[in-house]
Amino acid sequence: MAYGGNNRTQMIRVPEGGRIEVRVPDGSANPYLAFTALLSAGLDGIAHQRDPGEPNTDNLFTLPLEEIAARGIAALPPTLLHAMDALVADDVLRAGFGSGRDGDYVDYFAEVKRAEFRAVNDQVGPAEIDRYLTLM
Repeated sequence: MAYGGNNRTQMIRVPEGGRIEVRVPDGSANPYLAFTALLSAGLDGIAHQRDPGEPNTDNLFTLPLEEIAARGIAALPPTLLHAMDALVADDVLRAGFGSGRDGDYVDYFAEVKRAEFRAVNDQVGPAEIDRYLTLM
């Protein structure tokens, strides 16, 4: 996760003064949840005067993974389960999403998404059939 100027390989791009582009959420993201997460993180950064570090000026698509890691640029979680683990552990987002009569929204959301992940992964698809069942 990195930010920089007019560079489309950054997670957060600041192409010109007064304009910020967040490039991570795609069309499948719930806009209300994405905006809540962005606002929560941004407001926390302002309230606690967090230093975002130096902007990245290099093309992240061409840098070796070792160089990206050496710069402390973290990757996004590789799976939905990893993302839910990170979400549940994030106190800033937990506070931002709040809670209702049934508990924290983050816990509820993570439970639903983990169930969705299991439902999809429990299915045997064409790739598994081609790889394992054609040997018989």
